[in-house]
Amino acid sequence: MADTVLGFQDTPEQIFGFPTEKLAEIATAARSMNPISERIGQDGRILGGLIGLFPLLEMLHENREISPQAIEAHRSDIEDIVHPLVDEFIPSSRLFKPLGAIGKVTLDTVVEKEFPHIVPLAMRKAEGYIPRATPYIDVLAGFYNPRQQFADEVNAINRMVIADMDSRAAGKPISPLSAGRSLRNILLRGLLGKPDDMTDELPALSRLMAIRNSRAGIPGSAGLSEIAALASGILQMLGSLTPESERRQDILDALKENPVPEDTHSFDGAEIDSFEQTAPLVLPMVRDLIPKTGAAVRTKFEEVKAFLS
Repeated sequence: MADTVLGFQDTPEQIFGFPTEKLAEIATAARSMNPISERIGQDGRILGGLIGLFPLLEMLHENREISPQAIEAHRSDIEDIVHPLVDEFIPSSRLFKPLGAIGKVTLDTVVEKEFPHIVPLAMRKAEGYIPRATPYIDVLAGFYNPRQQFADEVNAINRMVIADMDSRAAGKPISPLSAGRSLRNILLRGLLGKPDDMTDELPALSRLMAIRNSRAGIPGSAGLSEIAALASGILQMLGSLTPESERRQDILDALKENPVPEDTHSFDGAEIDSFEQTAPLVLPMVRDLIPKTGAAVRTKFEEVKAFLS
Protein backbone atom coordinates (compact mmCIF):
# COMPACT_ATOMS: atom_id res chain seq x y z
CA MET A 1 0.00 0.00 0.00
CA ALA A 2 1.31 3.48 -0.90
CA ASP A 3 2.47 5.84 1.81
CA THR A 4 -0.30 8.18 2.86
CA VAL A 5 -0.57 11.77 4.04
CA LEU A 6 -1.68 12.55 7.56
CA GLY A 7 -5.33 13.66 7.60
CA PHE A 8 -6.12 12.21 4.20
CA GLN A 9 -6.72 8.56 5.06
CA ASP A 10 -5.57 6.49 2.06
CA THR A 11 -4.51 9.37 -0.18
CA PRO A 12 -1.03 8.81 -1.71
CA GLU A 13 1.89 11.10 -0.94
CA GLN A 14 1.84 12.46 -4.49
CA ILE A 15 -0.92 13.25 -6.98
CA PHE A 16 0.24 13.62 -10.58
CA GLY A 17 3.75 14.04 -9.20
CA PHE A 18 2.76 16.95 -6.93
CA PRO A 19 3.32 16.50 -3.15
CA THR A 20 -0.12 15.94 -1.63
CA GLU A 21 0.76 17.91 1.50
CA LYS A 22 1.60 20.95 -0.64
CA LEU A 23 -1.67 20.63 -2.53
CA ALA A 24 -3.54 20.39 0.78
CA GLU A 25 -1.80 23.52 2.05
CA ILE A 26 -2.83 25.37 -1.11
CA ALA A 27 -6.44 24.24 -0.63
CA THR A 28 -6.47 25.44 2.99
CA ALA A 29 -4.90 28.76 2.07
CA ALA A 30 -7.36 29.30 -0.79
CA ARG A 31 -10.28 29.01 1.60
CA SER A 32 -8.89 32.04 3.46
CA MET A 33 -8.88 34.08 0.24
CA ASN A 34 -12.64 34.69 0.40
CA PRO A 35 -12.17 38.42 1.10
CA ILE A 36 -10.39 38.72 -2.26
CA SER A 37 -12.53 36.24 -4.19
CA GLU A 38 -15.33 33.92 -3.15
CA ARG A 39 -14.50 31.88 -6.25
CA ILE A 40 -10.97 31.23 -4.96
CA GLY A 41 -12.41 30.20 -1.59
CA GLN A 42 -14.80 27.74 -3.26
CA ASP A 43 -12.02 26.40 -5.49
CA GLY A 44 -9.98 25.75 -2.35
CA ARG A 45 -12.81 23.75 -0.88
CA ILE A 46 -13.19 21.72 -4.09
CA LEU A 47 -9.43 21.09 -4.27
CA GLY A 48 -9.43 19.83 -0.69
CA GLY A 49 -12.28 17.50 -1.52
CA LEU A 50 -10.49 16.22 -4.64
CA ILE A 51 -7.39 15.43 -2.60
CA GLY A 52 -9.37 13.45 -0.05
CA LEU A 53 -11.38 11.68 -2.73
CA PHE A 54 -8.45 10.81 -4.99
CA PRO A 55 -8.33 7.13 -3.91
CA LEU A 56 -12.02 6.73 -4.81
CA LEU A 57 -11.51 8.59 -8.09
CA GLU A 58 -8.69 6.19 -8.97
CA MET A 59 -10.97 3.23 -8.24
CA LEU A 60 -13.71 4.63 -10.46
CA HIS A 61 -11.17 5.39 -13.18
CA GLU A 62 -10.11 1.74 -13.06
CA ASN A 63 -13.77 0.58 -13.12
CA ARG A 64 -13.48 -0.90 -9.63
CA GLU A 65 -16.54 -1.07 -7.38
CA ILE A 66 -16.70 1.29 -4.41
CA SER A 67 -18.24 -0.01 -1.21
CA PRO A 68 -20.81 2.01 0.78
CA GLN A 69 -18.33 1.95 3.68
CA ALA A 70 -15.66 3.66 1.56
CA ILE A 71 -18.12 6.36 0.53
CA GLU A 72 -19.20 6.86 4.14
CA ALA A 73 -15.55 7.29 5.19
CA HIS A 74 -15.16 10.13 2.68
CA ARG A 75 -18.44 11.91 3.43
CA SER A 76 -16.87 15.30 4.20
CA ASP A 77 -14.72 15.16 1.04
CA ILE A 78 -17.79 14.30 -1.04
CA GLU A 79 -19.61 17.29 0.44
CA ASP A 80 -16.70 19.59 -0.41
CA ILE A 81 -16.51 18.62 -4.06
CA VAL A 82 -20.04 17.52 -4.98
CA HIS A 83 -22.24 20.02 -3.13
CA PRO A 84 -21.01 23.05 -5.14
CA LEU A 85 -22.02 21.12 -8.27
CA VAL A 86 -25.01 19.26 -6.88
CA ASP A 87 -27.69 21.24 -8.76
CA GLU A 88 -26.10 20.27 -12.07
CA PHE A 89 -25.76 16.55 -11.35
CA ILE A 90 -28.78 15.97 -9.08
CA PRO A 91 -31.63 18.21 -10.32
CA SER A 92 -33.92 17.05 -7.52
CA SER A 93 -31.53 18.67 -4.98
CA ARG A 94 -33.52 21.89 -5.31
CA LEU A 95 -36.43 20.16 -3.62
CA PHE A 96 -34.43 19.45 -0.46
CA LYS A 97 -32.77 22.82 0.09
CA PRO A 98 -35.83 24.66 1.49
CA LEU A 99 -36.26 21.94 4.14
CA GLY A 100 -33.35 23.10 6.32
CA ALA A 101 -31.45 20.52 8.39
CA ILE A 102 -33.78 17.66 7.42
CA GLY A 103 -33.35 18.50 3.76
CA LYS A 104 -29.56 18.57 4.13
CA VAL A 105 -29.49 15.12 5.73
CA THR A 106 -31.71 13.80 2.96
CA LEU A 107 -29.57 15.42 0.28
CA ASP A 108 -26.39 14.02 1.84
CA THR A 109 -27.91 10.54 1.66
CA VAL A 110 -28.86 11.03 -1.99
CA VAL A 111 -25.38 12.37 -2.84
CA GLU A 112 -23.66 9.38 -1.21
CA LYS A 113 -25.95 6.96 -3.01
CA GLU A 114 -25.46 8.65 -6.39
CA PHE A 115 -21.75 9.39 -5.93
CA PRO A 116 -20.46 6.53 -8.17
CA HIS A 117 -22.74 7.83 -10.95
CA ILE A 118 -21.96 11.51 -10.38
CA VAL A 119 -18.17 11.21 -10.59
CA PRO A 120 -17.98 9.95 -14.21
CA LEU A 121 -20.25 12.86 -15.20
CA ALA A 122 -18.05 15.29 -13.29
CA MET A 123 -14.87 13.84 -14.84
CA ARG A 124 -16.34 14.19 -18.32
CA LYS A 125 -17.19 17.78 -17.48
CA ALA A 126 -13.62 18.33 -16.26
CA GLU A 127 -12.27 16.75 -19.45
CA GLY A 128 -14.25 19.33 -21.38
CA TYR A 129 -12.14 22.05 -19.76
CA ILE A 130 -8.92 20.63 -21.23
CA PRO A 131 -9.15 22.70 -24.45
CA ARG A 132 -9.79 25.79 -22.32
CA ALA A 133 -6.74 25.07 -20.17
CA THR A 134 -4.41 24.41 -23.11
CA PRO A 135 -3.63 28.09 -23.93
CA TYR A 136 -2.58 28.69 -20.30
CA ILE A 137 -0.33 25.64 -20.42
CA ASP A 138 1.17 26.84 -23.71
CA VAL A 139 2.12 30.16 -22.10
CA LEU A 140 3.80 28.56 -19.06
CA ALA A 141 5.51 25.88 -21.13
CA GLY A 142 7.01 28.58 -23.34
CA PHE A 143 9.38 29.73 -20.61
CA TYR A 144 12.74 28.10 -19.88
CA ASN A 145 12.02 28.06 -16.11
CA PRO A 146 8.32 28.77 -15.45
CA ARG A 147 8.81 28.65 -11.68
CA GLN A 148 11.49 31.35 -11.71
CA GLN A 149 9.51 33.37 -14.24
CA PHE A 150 6.52 33.40 -11.90
CA ALA A 151 8.66 34.54 -8.95
CA ASP A 152 10.37 37.24 -11.01
CA GLU A 153 7.07 38.66 -12.23
CA VAL A 154 5.49 38.70 -8.76
CA ASN A 155 8.57 40.62 -7.57
CA ALA A 156 8.15 43.01 -10.50
CA ILE A 157 4.52 43.67 -9.50
CA ASN A 158 5.61 44.26 -5.92
CA ARG A 159 8.19 46.83 -7.06
CA MET A 160 5.59 48.59 -9.25
CA VAL A 161 3.12 48.83 -6.38
CA ILE A 162 5.70 50.16 -3.92
CA ALA A 163 6.99 52.72 -6.45
CA ASP A 164 3.44 53.92 -7.02
CA MET A 165 2.87 54.17 -3.25
CA ASP A 166 6.07 56.15 -2.71
CA SER A 167 5.15 58.49 -5.55
CA ARG A 168 1.72 59.18 -4.10
CA ALA A 169 3.02 59.61 -0.55
CA ALA A 170 5.67 62.18 -1.53
CA GLY A 171 7.62 61.56 1.67
CA LYS A 172 4.60 61.32 3.96
CA PRO A 173 3.48 58.12 5.79
CA ILE A 174 1.51 55.83 3.49
CA SER A 175 -2.16 55.53 4.46
CA PRO A 176 -4.42 52.55 3.77
CA LEU A 177 -6.41 54.57 1.21
CA SER A 178 -3.22 55.62 -0.57
CA ALA A 179 -2.04 51.99 -0.56
CA GLY A 180 -5.44 50.95 -1.88
CA ARG A 181 -5.17 53.43 -4.76
CA SER A 182 -1.76 52.03 -5.73
CA LEU A 183 -2.98 48.45 -5.60
CA ARG A 184 -6.05 49.36 -7.65
CA ASN A 185 -3.88 51.20 -10.19
CA ILE A 186 -1.30 48.44 -10.71
CA LEU A 187 -3.40 45.30 -10.19
CA LEU A 188 -6.98 46.11 -11.17
CA ARG A 189 -6.50 48.84 -13.77
CA GLY A 190 -3.14 47.51 -14.93
CA LEU A 191 -2.57 43.75 -14.86
CA LEU A 192 -6.25 42.76 -14.67
CA GLY A 193 -7.73 45.62 -16.68
CA LYS A 194 -5.16 46.22 -19.45
CA PRO A 195 -2.77 43.26 -19.47
CA ASP A 196 -1.66 43.97 -23.05
CA ASP A 197 -0.01 47.16 -21.77
CA MET A 198 2.21 45.16 -19.39
CA THR A 199 3.68 42.52 -21.67
CA ASP A 200 7.21 43.94 -21.37
CA GLU A 201 7.27 43.92 -17.57
CA LEU A 202 5.10 40.80 -17.08
CA PRO A 203 5.40 38.59 -20.18
CA ALA A 204 3.82 35.52 -18.55
CA LEU A 205 1.19 36.94 -16.20
CA SER A 206 -0.03 39.54 -18.71
CA ARG A 207 -0.60 36.84 -21.35
CA LEU A 208 -2.36 34.58 -18.86
CA MET A 209 -4.65 37.43 -17.82
CA ALA A 210 -5.32 38.39 -21.44
CA ILE A 211 -6.53 34.83 -22.11
CA ARG A 212 -8.73 34.99 -19.03
CA ASN A 213 -10.21 38.37 -20.02
CA SER A 214 -10.91 37.22 -23.59
CA ARG A 215 -13.29 34.64 -22.16
CA ALA A 216 -14.76 36.15 -19.03
CA GLY A 217 -14.37 39.87 -19.63
CA ILE A 218 -12.38 42.38 -17.61
CA PRO A 219 -12.96 41.86 -13.85
CA GLY A 220 -15.06 44.48 -12.12
CA SER A 221 -13.22 46.95 -9.91
CA ALA A 222 -13.52 46.50 -6.13
CA GLY A 223 -14.33 49.49 -3.94
CA LEU A 224 -11.39 51.53 -2.68
CA SER A 225 -12.32 50.99 0.97
CA GLU A 226 -12.43 47.22 0.42
CA ILE A 227 -8.97 47.22 -1.18
CA ALA A 228 -7.62 49.50 1.54
CA ALA A 229 -8.91 47.19 4.28
CA LEU A 230 -6.98 44.30 2.71
CA ALA A 231 -3.95 46.34 1.66
CA SER A 232 -1.63 45.01 4.36
CA GLY A 233 -2.41 41.38 3.51
CA ILE A 234 -2.11 41.97 -0.24
CA LEU A 235 1.27 43.68 0.23
CA GLN A 236 2.49 40.82 2.40
CA MET A 237 1.38 38.42 -0.33
CA LEU A 238 3.15 40.34 -3.11
CA GLY A 239 6.30 40.69 -1.01
CA SER A 240 6.41 37.04 0.02
CA LEU A 241 8.77 36.11 -2.86
CA THR A 242 11.02 39.14 -2.34
CA PRO A 243 14.28 38.80 -0.35
CA GLU A 244 13.60 39.87 3.23
CA SER A 245 16.22 42.63 3.02
CA GLU A 246 14.18 44.29 0.25
CA ARG A 247 10.78 44.19 1.95
CA ARG A 248 9.20 47.44 3.10
CA GLN A 249 8.27 46.83 6.71
CA ASP A 250 7.82 50.59 7.15
CA ILE A 251 4.77 50.49 4.88
CA LEU A 252 3.20 47.59 6.78
CA ASP A 253 3.85 49.38 10.07
CA ALA A 254 2.20 52.56 8.78
CA LEU A 255 -0.88 50.60 7.64
CA LYS A 256 -1.12 48.85 10.99
CA GLU A 257 -1.00 52.15 12.85
CA ASN A 258 -3.81 53.62 10.72
CA PRO A 259 -6.37 50.88 10.01
CA VAL A 260 -9.38 51.53 7.81
CA PRO A 261 -12.51 52.25 9.92
CA GLU A 262 -14.64 49.10 10.16
CA ASP A 263 -17.82 50.88 9.04
CA THR A 264 -16.30 51.71 5.64
CA HIS A 265 -15.98 48.15 4.32
CA SER A 266 -17.84 44.83 4.38
CA PHE A 267 -15.24 42.60 6.11
CA ASP A 268 -15.24 41.65 9.76
CA GLY A 269 -12.08 41.60 11.86
CA ALA A 270 -11.83 37.80 11.85
CA GLU A 271 -11.89 37.69 8.02
CA ILE A 272 -9.12 40.27 7.74
CA ASP A 273 -7.00 38.55 10.42
CA SER A 274 -7.38 35.18 8.71
CA PHE A 275 -6.49 36.70 5.34
CA GLU A 276 -3.42 38.48 6.69
CA GLN A 277 -2.15 35.32 8.39
CA THR A 278 -2.51 33.25 5.22
CA ALA A 279 -1.53 35.84 2.60
CA PRO A 280 2.28 35.56 2.97
CA LEU A 281 2.09 31.77 2.51
CA VAL A 282 0.09 31.55 -0.70
CA LEU A 283 2.47 32.62 -3.47
CA PRO A 284 5.46 30.62 -2.16
CA MET A 285 3.18 27.53 -2.19
CA VAL A 286 2.08 28.26 -5.75
CA ARG A 287 5.67 28.90 -6.87
CA ASP A 288 6.88 25.60 -5.42
CA LEU A 289 4.22 23.67 -7.36
CA ILE A 290 5.13 25.19 -10.73
CA PRO A 291 7.57 22.94 -12.62
CA LYS A 292 11.07 24.23 -13.26
CA THR A 293 11.00 23.52 -17.00
CA GLY A 294 8.50 24.12 -19.78
CA ALA A 295 8.71 20.44 -20.75
CA ALA A 296 7.71 19.42 -17.23
CA VAL A 297 4.65 21.69 -17.44
CA ARG A 298 3.48 19.82 -20.53
CA THR A 299 4.21 16.43 -18.94
CA LYS A 300 2.06 17.23 -15.90
CA PHE A 301 -0.74 18.42 -18.13
CA GLU A 302 -0.61 15.23 -20.20
CA GLU A 303 -0.88 13.16 -17.01
CA VAL A 304 -4.03 15.01 -15.99
CA LYS A 305 -5.51 14.61 -19.48
CA ALA A 306 -4.79 10.87 -19.43
CA PHE A 307 -6.47 10.48 -16.03
CA LEU A 308 -9.61 12.32 -17.17
CA SER A 309 -9.92 10.52 -20.50
